[in-house]
Amino acid sequence: MTHSSAKPNYVGRLLLLGVLMASARCDCNQNGDPRIHPDDVPLALGWMTCILLDCCEHHVVEDQCMMLISEAETWVTRTHELGLDYDEDCALKLYFYGDGPYECSVFEQNEHYWACDEVCALYHGSAALDEPCELVGLHMSTCAKDLVCGPDERCHAPCDAPELALAGQRCGAALGLPCAAGLACAASGRCVDAMPLGSACDVEQPCDVDGWCSASSLCEARVEDGQACELHEQCLSQLCEAGGCVAPTLPYCVNPVL
Repeated sequence: MTHSSAKPNYVGRLLLLGVLMASARCDCNQNGDPRIHPDDVPLALGWMTCILLDCCEHHVVEDQCMMLISEAETWVTRTHELGLDYDEDCALKLYFYGDGPYECSVFEQNEHYWACDEVCALYHGSAALDEPCELVGLHMSTCAKDLVCGPDERCHAPCDAPELALAGQRCGAALGLPCAAGLACAASGRCVDAMPLGSACDVEQPCDVDGWCSASSLCEARVEDGQACELHEQCLSQLCEAGGCVAPTLPYCVNPVL
């Protein structure tokens, strides 16, 4: 994916997503507490993720935020096909960011800002511990409510799930599943052998972590902070600003609001 080196207009993007979220259906239970309508889960998921990305200064443009929403719509469609159960309490936690505050470095590991013992399932099935599962999307699987589906596609206790995906296993930034060393996540959503520098590359043959797939379809070395760049993926930090690679800053975020 091609990214602009200019910092995106976060205010405009967040206001747009905020307006969309404000228009979402919000019901109330018998105690008067708001709850997210199942049809609005993709919007809430994309909205929450983009706001927290902004809080932690990860550079994501508006189109990518909309892609998150679109991807979540695909996930929710699949949950309906599988007949999974929707958890209103988890959706409410998602919308209100849980109890906060959030340590931004947690995002580097799991993409959802929640510690493993706080993870909940937006949609869940009934598969028991160690049974095979389908990982539908972030916080969505065929595992029972208190379990998570790991990259090995088996149900685990949340804090016991593998943190890295092995060759052939499920992976993807949107799922919070990075590949183990020497592997890279292909467009198929599976870990494959990473291509070394100088090798041919494409979406199904991605480069190793120290390389990026250039316009010539060859793996080129990423550059260090302070060196010239045009695209985020050229940098080891994966952050290009004002024509140069810079180190990302990860502040401590406390319940970001519009």
